Amino acid sequence: MHSESLIGVVRVGTTSGGKSMIVVVPKAIREMMSLKKGTRFAVSVEGGKRIVYEQIGHGQGATTNVTPTRDSRATIGTVEQ
Repeated sequence: MHSESLIGVVRVGTTSGGKSMIVVVPKAIREMMSLKKGTRFAVSVEGGKRIVYEQIGHGQGATTNVTPTRDSRATIGTVEQ
């Protein structure tokens, strides 16, 4: 069974030119998942409130061809208002 726990709260920033947005992955998650600079993720939205980042394995193609596993799943950012 898959369980989730809150690891941190992040804020969205912008690049210096303002054309892109940046979400910082908390250090605890980077270490837990052995993330390195350049790691690729497929990004989706669940229920209009949850952004889901799923790590793409080395050598896989476009996100439309990715079938992530539960082990590669990192859910970041469910906020109830």
